[in-house]
Amino acid sequence: MTKVALPPDLDKVRELAQRAIVPIVPAHTETKAAKNFLFTATRTDASRQLPPYYLVYFLLVDLLGFTDLGRFEKLAWSVPIDFEGTAYLIEHRKFGVGIFAHGAEGDEQNAKRIVGLIKKGVKVAQPFFRWMADNAVLGSNFNVINNGSRLFERYEYLRGLYESMAAEAEARKEEVEVEQKQFPHGNSTIWRFPHIQLSRNASWLAMSAIDAFFARTEHILIHLAILQGDITSGAEIADRAGAEWSVKFKHALDITDPAMKMHFDELIIIRRQLRNFMAHGAFGKGVKRSIFIRALVPFLSRSIILRASQNFR
Repeated sequence: MTKVALPPDLDKVRELAQRAIVPIVPAHTETKAAKNFLFTATRTDASRQLPPYYLVYFLLVDLLGFTDLGRFEKLAWSVPIDFEGTAYLIEHRKFGVGIFAHGAEGDEQNAKRIVGLIKKGVKVAQPFFRWMADNAVLGSNFNVINNGSRLFERYEYLRGLYESMAAEAEARKEEVEVEQKQFPHGNSTIWRFPHIQLSRNASWLAMSAIDAFFARTEHILIHLAILQGDITSGAEIADRAGAEWSVKFKHALDITDPAMKMHFDELIIIRRQLRNFMAHGAFGKGVKRSIFIRALVPFLSRSIILRASQNFR
């Protein structure tokens, strides 16, 4: 059994986690198991209630030193355990983590008990998980999920809503709705111009599309920096994630290239003078500029943003 070396202040956590899962212990020579158990064991229904697979593995293998039998076809890892003298397997297979038993009477009930004990162990081991996460962040032994496609779909969806609303506002520009209303002191004529509200709605959608665009580019710019070796640790990712958009752009893309510099300059106008304007309560840093920005929203959404976005597909 190989356990992760812990700092002294976490030795107590290991001891408490071990107590929390008793009577689960590593399988040994005295553990009862059916013939060919490793190949004939089947998933129990209680498996659905297990904590996430990585927490189960960290608890049993890294913290408590249980044996991992290794990879096999459609199998990421396999940990044989002894529960009250009987063998069970905790494995991460194609359809997720599970407790596997031979199918004898009482196995399902025992599997439920095993799930409960593992949950207790995971809860007790939280300081250990935090310590592991902190160490991983200091290095580069972790995965960064790419959500760029989903973020781009969000941008395209909002952009499509904006374009539809703007087109409807334009089509109904000459439309006037007239309504006669009766009041106690006489009649009154009410005039409505649908394109006014439609144009306003289009502007709001434009702002949402711009927000979605910058959210997507910030995500992609960090991934580009990782792929180019500019970011090599979790700590650097955290620092870069909190940096200004312009910093992310300059680290990921070469703005000495004239074409890229043109896109950067156009996008920074939107970033600083339009998107940030909304962050100041729709006043920006000056009333005159706020009026100017309000007029720019539809134009920028249809021209600069749409053209520049093609570079971030």
